Amino acid sequence: MKCSSTFLFLTALFFASCQNDEVVTNVSQTETENPVSDDFTISFMCNDDLTCDSVPALVSAPFEALEPKAPKPKYASVDSYFNSFKKEPQTFYRDASKSFIIMGREGTEIAFTEGSLVHADGSPVIGKVKVELEEFYHTADIVKARLTTQSDKGLLETAGMVNLEVYADGEKCKLEKGSRVEIAFAGNPGQGMQLFDGRLSRQGDIEWVEQKQSSEFGTKPTLLLSDRELVFLNNFVRDIGRRVKYPKASVAKKVTGTIYVSFFFDSSGNLRRPRIAKKDDNLLAKSVLYTFNNYPPINLDDYEGVPVNKEITMPIRFELSDTVDITSLIPEPETEKAISATELIMAEGRTVMPGYGWMVNNDYQVTRVFQSKENNMLSNSFKSVSLGWINCDRFLPKEPKTDIYVNATKNEDLLAYLVFKDINSVMAAYELAGEPYFGNVPIGRKAELIVVKATNGSEMQFAFQDLTITENMNISNLKFETLSKTEFTKRLNGLSKGLAMR
Repeated sequence: MKCSSTFLFLTALFFASCQNDEVVTNVSQTETENPVSDDFTISFMCNDDLTCDSVPALVSAPFEALEPKAPKPKYASVDSYFNSFKKEPQTFYRDASKSFIIMGREGTEIAFTEGSLVHADGSPVIGKVKVELEEFYHTADIVKARLTTQSDKGLLETAGMVNLEVYADGEKCKLEKGSRVEIAFAGNPGQGMQLFDGRLSRQGDIEWVEQKQSSEFGTKPTLLLSDRELVFLNNFVRDIGRRVKYPKASVAKKVTGTIYVSFFFDSSGNLRRPRIAKKDDNLLAKSVLYTFNNYPPINLDDYEGVPVNKEITMPIRFELSDTVDITSLIPEPETEKAISATELIMAEGRTVMPGYGWMVNNDYQVTRVFQSKENNMLSNSFKSVSLGWINCDRFLPKEPKTDIYVNATKNEDLLAYLVFKDINSVMAAYELAGEPYFGNVPIGRKAELIVVKATNGSEMQFAFQDLTITENMNISNLKFETLSKTEFTKRLNGLSKGLAMR
């Protein structure tokens, strides 16, 4: 019987800056592009006594002992095939009478303010709510969900999509008039991005409509950290993730929570004055402090971008799950005793709200050096006036457009998509005279045509074709092949860099 297992999340919400991009795996100066702060997971397997299971050896059985292969799944239609990919929403339970933040597995952060949720009749929501979140950042996920980046005003370039719903007593909630929900999309959305709402089109697909009064891109305080400092700090987060322990006593009691810790590096490379800015549990806070108190000195000559004398606040989130292992997170008995004996020191007078920064002077006195214009709960966030399907996009520049006609057997059960390779965009074909048709496609762009159709035997067949868009294209003689769901996903994953702009 397995015990409850854990996720330990470290989210680099560096409150001294507002930039995100990809986390690299260790503290190294060889990768200096695209700083990011991402959630990441440390997971292990354990038994009830928290001892680790051994991994069974792979034994090859004689041919005659093998089970017969399962028959290939049949699908009644292309629709039913794509429905089989439906993502299970991530679920969070929170108290609507308080402000709260949720963090998606793929890096989305969403903040609700106290009193912002109401019932369908406009009455305030009080007490426990269930928040459901689906995230779509990558080509494979977007196509398999039958999503596109098409709007009522033309093609868009996306930085990610979410489906966000809140329920109270089984009924959908909505935002109170005048309230907004903050959404910080994974990666760095870039300039010109704004929010779009998803609406069902006449064809039954989701079409994106520009949100009104939703285009302000967070609040960007005075820059305190350089890109190189952000790279270092994001690598530092990854390293901390290998060191922080989940106390055995906390696991046994199923204690979870988020710990906000403040710290800075002095001019000798020492990690100085770790303090707890906010905590959900004392023992978890002590574990964080124990890790930071024992962090080894850094040789400043070896690393470029160490933010000397700049105080940083970051959250470390402890969560339990039934599907992930925890053995390596459990400290040794002596370490557990040392964690319990760690003095719990709070960072008095600090805010844990992103958008604030602190500078440490030569006498190690702390002074606030910048402040956000608004009381945002998240940095780099967009403010959405609605729930449901939300897309972070920008309009493409004006460029010549054309139509593309795909010659196929008329009235076949099929779906066709264009996945662009030089922009983060996806188009779905309309039906014209029983055949797939793409309208207003930007000329000169490189794309991949994907056609999925159902055969008489209810097996799916797939055609992939590289394209450079030219005027009035007619595409014929598509070569179809049979692929498993895994093979189809793998082909999709290889099409682009992913829509998170990481």
